[in-house]
Amino acid sequence: MGTKDAVNLLRSPGFAALCHRHGVSLAVLFGSQARGRATDASDIDLAVLMEDKGYARDLLCLARERRQFMKDLITYLQTADVDLVILNHANPLLRFQVAKTGKPVYEGMPGLFAQFCSLAVRQHEDSKVFYQAMDRYLKQAAQKRGYHG
Repeated sequence: MGTKDAVNLLRSPGFAALCHRHGVSLAVLFGSQARGRATDASDIDLAVLMEDKGYARDLLCLARERRQFMKDLITYLQTADVDLVILNHANPLLRFQVAKTGKPVYEGMPGLFAQFCSLAVRQHEDSKVFYQAMDRYLKQAAQKRGYHG
């Protein structure tokens, strides 16, 4: 099965059942598949928000759940060409990119994608100060070492 067929499966009731079984509250297709620029060589970029089961304190538990979900996802889609991002611990820039370009393929509750997008935009805006400070620091460090660019 090609990735185009697999992407169609993401919009099926079977995928919704898989998400529900694994505690996924939101699944978002992003990247070239979501932008309509996929080629035969494109993989599937999928971002998921897991239900809060105390994963913030137990990253090992989250890693186990991610592995099991990935295994079942590969079996369901019949392709291993999947990049899976867990949004619970993604950095603000990645969360913003998913919100900006992504297409929701599963919502455990109506409106969850809109809530995620709102939060991602606010976190991204809050992080800009840190991005700018890091950029200034890197430029200064490069100048001290004689790099000009």
